[in-house]
Amino acid sequence: MTHRCPVTSIALAVMLVVSAHTAAVTVYVSPNGNDAWSGMYDKPNLDKSNGPLATLTAARDVIRKLRAGEPNETPVRIIVADGIYTMTQTLELTALDSGQPQKPVVYQAATGAKPVFSGGVAVTNWQPHQNGIWKTHLPEVAGGTWYFEQLFVDGRRAVRARTPNEFYHYMQSVRETRMENDRAIQTIKLHPDTTAALAGIDEKALKDVQMVAYHKWDVTRKFLRDLDAPRNVMRIEGGPMKSWNPMTADTPFFFENAMAFLDTPGEWFLARDGWLYYKPLPGEDMAKVQVIAPRLEQFIRIQGSPADGQIVEHIQFKGLAFEHGQYLSGPDGFEPAQAAVQIGAAVHADGARNIVFEDCRIAHIGTYAMWFRDACTTCTVRRCHITDTGAGGIKIGSTAIAANLADQTSHILVDNNILHAMGYLFPCAVGVWIGHSPDNIITHNEIADLYYTAVSVGWRWGYDHSPAKRNRIDYNYLHHIGYGVLSDMGAVYTLGPSEGTTVNHNVIHDVYAFSYGGWGLYTDEGSSNIEMAYNLVFRTKTGGFHQHYGKDNHIHNNIFIDSELAQLQATRVEEHLSFIFDKNIIYFEKGALLSGPWDRVRVQMDNNCYFRADGGTFDFAGKTFEEWQKLGRDTHSVIADPKFTDITKLDGKLAADSPAFKLGFKAFKADDAGVYGPMDWVRLARSIPVKPLKIAPPPPPVAIDDDFEDYAPGVAPAAENYVENKGDAIGVTADTAATGKQSLKIQDAAGLSQRYNPHLVYRCNYPDGTADCSFDLKVTDGCDIVIEGRDYNKPPYQTGPNLSIRDGQLHIPGKPPVALPADTWIHFQLHLALEQQQWSITWTPAGQTPQSVEKMPMLSKDFHALQWVGFISNADKATTFYLDNFKLYHKITP
Repeated sequence: MTHRCPVTSIALAVMLVVSAHTAAVTVYVSPNGNDAWSGMYDKPNLDKSNGPLATLTAARDVIRKLRAGEPNETPVRIIVADGIYTMTQTLELTALDSGQPQKPVVYQAATGAKPVFSGGVAVTNWQPHQNGIWKTHLPEVAGGTWYFEQLFVDGRRAVRARTPNEFYHYMQSVRETRMENDRAIQTIKLHPDTTAALAGIDEKALKDVQMVAYHKWDVTRKFLRDLDAPRNVMRIEGGPMKSWNPMTADTPFFFENAMAFLDTPGEWFLARDGWLYYKPLPGEDMAKVQVIAPRLEQFIRIQGSPADGQIVEHIQFKGLAFEHGQYLSGPDGFEPAQAAVQIGAAVHADGARNIVFEDCRIAHIGTYAMWFRDACTTCTVRRCHITDTGAGGIKIGSTAIAANLADQTSHILVDNNILHAMGYLFPCAVGVWIGHSPDNIITHNEIADLYYTAVSVGWRWGYDHSPAKRNRIDYNYLHHIGYGVLSDMGAVYTLGPSEGTTVNHNVIHDVYAFSYGGWGLYTDEGSSNIEMAYNLVFRTKTGGFHQHYGKDNHIHNNIFIDSELAQLQATRVEEHLSFIFDKNIIYFEKGALLSGPWDRVRVQMDNNCYFRADGGTFDFAGKTFEEWQKLGRDTHSVIADPKFTDITKLDGKLAADSPAFKLGFKAFKADDAGVYGPMDWVRLARSIPVKPLKIAPPPPPVAIDDDFEDYAPGVAPAAENYVENKGDAIGVTADTAATGKQSLKIQDAAGLSQRYNPHLVYRCNYPDGTADCSFDLKVTDGCDIVIEGRDYNKPPYQTGPNLSIRDGQLHIPGKPPVALPADTWIHFQLHLALEQQQWSITWTPAGQTPQSVEKMPMLSKDFHALQWVGFISNADKATTFYLDNFKLYHKITP
């Protein structure tokens, strides 16, 4: 491949000029340069021609030498010629490399040039192997001095050999054993077909295989510790699972990195003996393709030290591209973390001020693209193109609140950028992430084609102090997000108190989650004092807007069109005003209007325009519109066609006589969102390729058998455990057991924020046939327990079997209470006939005769599938009950 190079001769095109008259420095960098020529740059020689340098680091060193001992008041330009530069070391900049206001240090492309700095090396000498696979040998890999986990072929990220090639295997069950030093082993039961996918891989190669699991909003990447094929069991090792989001039965996952998985064009595998294998796509000629393997992870590191008064400032990067950055897994793989916040970036800054990235490109990397982490202020990212990242796009701030205001990152401008095709290694990563950082502006960006959230703001769960205030998330075009891979996500996601934050004038569409979640605007835990207005949101899975909990948010003058399951969702009931919802248009053809306890959530709703285009009935939290209005909700709202000029265009334009205008709705231009400027820039944004949505097939039904014998005392089981750690707890104990030596102890406490905590959940997927559930319970005085099965296909959920134990009695809907002995193990058996929507129960206290109730209707007529079985403690005081021998089985009706 040839590249234009304007530098044709050292004497004519390369010159350093410094004098008292010009007060300027220009240093040239060229693919034809030589860093050894840096010695030519000295003060006695300032008026003479000097040879071009080969690297940015050499240019930095020349500038340092020329300005040694003097104030950094000379404007500096490092002009970079066209071409490809192999970058073997990170460009590190400190306070020594700073410029001054109006006299910055500028690293920029030469006029008309598009230089590329590559952190990888070309891989050549390919030869045929077998089965359409090609190979080449890399001695450094064989010698143990190099290894890589990404490969780029003709500008495309190749797929590391995996199985299955599309979608997932599903875990049958997960158990965790805690060890010393806060480590744990997870034992995962596999389906026999999954075990078969690992057949023939020797023990040494097996330890290089990675399991990649997706659970809710998290991703876990772990190397296999061992495999017990006869028992269909594998084990992984590392940190313990998070109690609020563990891997459980039905967790989707796949394997990658084994020669046995290399069976599809576009896949590759690197063996430890140095052989690299690749199966070409149709039409690829291995004599002509460009194959790049990455070696460098970080391209630029800006490292100031505010504590020492050392700030890196007034440096600009213009027109430069950085490509082929690697990510290498540590020995424990990747522990799950929301937004992949622990993953670094190709460009990293601490203690930076007035740093500018303009017209730059970052592509084909394994990490985030940029991170303005600690003590960064007034930095700008403008008209940059970020694509093909292993993690996300741009991170601003940190997960820790700065002890000193000077160490707080703020006032970062991210404007008019294109970010797309992100999250290939860490789908949980975010397009633009803001942690504990205020006063940032995220405007006119196009963020698309990623698997989790486009913009995430704040890092405080609840109402305690959060610095993430006055952030502007305005005029962005956010689309094709989620792809059905992760759950609990949204286009714009907020956390914690956020006074002054705006989410306005954005266009959002095609947001789709794996299971629950998939919202356009999502105010999560503690989100407060946020304005969300003039947004156009359409084609989401679970709702255009959802508030988990928060206060005093104002959701107004938005257009919400066609969410699949429900249009709007609210979850937690609190004493304060949760949000104001007014002057919005809600237009839909399917799904519910409201999901959640809207009749109990404190919300001011009025002057909204609702319309159901399919002519279906409206359900306002189980009430008619008139009944709803009598509650003081939507007093002046209407059910009426808002009269879009052309609903098929989904542009939000309304006819002049739209009834929404009479309600105070103000028209806005949706096409103001997104990038602006030169037409070639706008065309680039509009040409972003997006993938079609492919829905993963449901997991096969799993059998759950948990006797709690394999856990250490105090450890929560490998189910979903919801505790507030305020005297409540869920953990295995040896205090008592129905059989064996251990059981599960569930302790309630007074004063919890949610009455339904603690609670324990087992998830399954039984869409038809019959289900049998059995367990042993030991209940002490004062307990208030609810046990039920749920179907989540119709939001928020539908309840099937339901029983409760309170005041020493068993309560079954429609039946008289039955006294139960206290402090006695009782065996329960439930049988569910899903297609008949009936269930039966038998309970047997130890030493007593069984009692039964047969063929009762499900609590909800819309319950059809068993997906969730939960044990909920509702006591609101200190109580204890024990669970043992939980079993859940499914049988398909012939």
